[in-house]
Amino acid sequence: MREIKFRAFHKKIGYICNELIDIDFDSNNNMSNIGVVLENDVSYSYYDNAKTFKLMQYTGLKDKNNVDIYEGDVLYLENWNDHIPKRFNIPLDETRKVFFNNGCFCIQELNSSGHCSINHINPDFTEIIGNIYENPELLE
Repeated sequence: MREIKFRAFHKKIGYICNELIDIDFDSNNNMSNIGVVLENDVSYSYYDNAKTFKLMQYTGLKDKNNVDIYEGDVLYLENWNDHIPKRFNIPLDETRKVFFNNGCFCIQELNSSGHCSINHINPDFTEIIGNIYENPELLE
């Protein structure tokens, strides 16, 4: 069973918070507040309205540098074509973004709607090069 964990992007300050303390829900089961640890010179707890955050779930996979892969990450896939059936005719090296769709983590071609399950990647040939929130230029 994979480890379930989240990180959060704080939209107002443009910061990825890797440690969530708490997620509060209102009486309608909607997220109301999220508590995170902000790490500057000193780590401290910080709570804000849930709408100021974008939650990203851990996929259960790590890249070739042993870094956790989350929703929103942008991946560079080395020799991608060598690890999937030849009939798909996909270019050798690819940059793809990670997202969650219909109960499955997927990777999507940039500037395209084409996607497949993240289970098709080989983590030994995969590297996180950024994320869609802190590095939107990677999507161009």
